Amino acid sequence: MIKPFTKNHSATQKTGQQIAPAIPKEDLPYYERRRQATLFIEENINVVGLAAIPLFAFVF
Repeated sequence: MIKPFTKNHSATQKTGQQIAPAIPKEDLPYYERRRQATLFIEENINVVGLAAIPLFAFVF
């Protein structure tokens, strides 16, 4: 029902190809980690949503 936001889940592409060259080299690990987190959430959206329910209940 839900299509992932990212178009390519291939691990064959290098980080430098996916990230704009304007990003400083020292910031690349942060962008790579964010990309990996996004892919994890997209692949496991049902589990993430189910785990978020108790958090939302506690906040509200």
